[in-house]
Amino acid sequence: MATFPRTRLPERVGLPWLPGAIKQRSQAGLLQIRNTKQVGWTWTEEWNLLSVRNADDMALIAFVTKMWNRGEIHDFTHPLLPGSGVARNGTGTGTPVVNGASQTGDTLNVDGWGASQSNVMRAGDVFTIGTTDKAVYMVGADASSDGAGAATLQISPALRVSPADGAALTISGVTFRATCLDRSQFEGSEAPQYYGGLTLTITEALP
Repeated sequence: MATFPRTRLPERVGLPWLPGAIKQRSQAGLLQIRNTKQVGWTWTEEWNLLSVRNADDMALIAFVTKMWNRGEIHDFTHPLLPGSGVARNGTGTGTPVVNGASQTGDTLNVDGWGASQSNVMRAGDVFTIGTTDKAVYMVGADASSDGAGAATLQISPALRVSPADGAALTISGVTFRATCLDRSQFEGSEAPQYYGGLTLTITEALP
């Protein structure tokens, strides 16, 4: 699986979002909310001007053209997510792994951190688990390790599957397995050599 090129970064990047809960108001005015527990991050990226005389710009255009036409799935870093395109805010050292089998829900017990460290992971940091799940999880609150190097992470979304005990966490250079859900089709032009306004909607494509 190829990696989406980042030699030409977008000028604007959307904050990733997850599918929302279903909300319906009854005739009596009561709001009913149902959590569907859907997963899959989505975000947008936009480039202002792309030059037909710039090799990196044209490589991006060619990559997007093929990906969109063939429905290809690639590895994406998110340029503004801590732990993905930028360094994570957590300062924990060690080799974090899953602590205990059969875990479910929106918390994850991990160990392998240094003992009694503050803010091993900070709210907003992202990570993946093992090599089979492929989903990206976001930490929901700052977490610190105890004297044994263990910590509990609040996460979004909830775990898709129960990770194996001892599965390693990837906490830097995190990539999303994703594809192009939509793209702009009528980019403006600025003579003599620029296209402007390329916009992509990127969404996770989980196995």
